[in-house]
Amino acid sequence: MASNCKIFMLGCVKLVKFFPVLFISTIIAWSYYAYVVELCVKNVESLAQKVFYLLFFHFSFVMFVWSYVQTIFTSPGEIPKQFYVSQRNVDELENAETEDAQRQILTRLAKHLPVVCRTMNGCKSDQDSVFENPS
Repeated sequence: MASNCKIFMLGCVKLVKFFPVLFISTIIAWSYYAYVVELCVKNVESLAQKVFYLLFFHFSFVMFVWSYVQTIFTSPGEIPKQFYVSQRNVDELENAETEDAQRQILTRLAKHLPVVCRTMNGCKSDQDSVFENPS
């Protein structure tokens, strides 16, 4: 019985998470109707203008819908295990007395990560300066 309740609750959570997608989809459908039917079909008299407006709009619309669908259905992925902070390091960070001590702990942890930082001009920067205080 508890298993069925848990499955039902997970289904409800998935449904609630999908409400923003339905809301955005409704706005997209309304904007499509407003532009294509109300503006282009009913108000533009020149056939050449209608064709131009509709071709441009449909090209943009298809690109937008395609990217939106890709965004919705793409899994966010998982964080690689090497980026997890161990409980010992979390305790050490929580027990640090100052922000400077926390910054030093984070700098020590970051030195072993495969992260390449770049400066504004595109050059690789020294990873020791990643967590330095900017002042």
